[in-house]
Amino acid sequence: MSLYGQIYTRKRTQVLEQQNFLKGGLGKLAEAAVTVDTLSVAAEKQRVVLRAKQAEADEALVHIQDSMLKVRRADGGRGAVWGPEAACCRPANASLCCHRTTTLETSCGG
Repeated sequence: MSLYGQIYTRKRTQVLEQQNFLKGGLGKLAEAAVTVDTLSVAAEKQRVVLRAKQAEADEALVHIQDSMLKVRRADGGRGAVWGPEAACCRPANASLCCHRTTTLETSCGG
């Protein structure tokens, strides 16, 4: 009987250790589930903000494109999009000016 008792005790100890190990794993999985839920809620809030910001950016882009189109139409299609007040038209940046007609000019004058 003592051999049976020893085997039983050893097996019981192994099963209890495995049970504790599995309980710990289940606890970690439960923690992970809570974390995932929390992060999912935060991500959804971020998606809402992102959609709003994207809509604002799209609206601004349309406005910019409309403005550029109006300027081009007003320019008569000559290509002078920005006018004489643009940075490229200032004497310090004359070499970068998109409105220049000769290489001797120091500013384009629009």
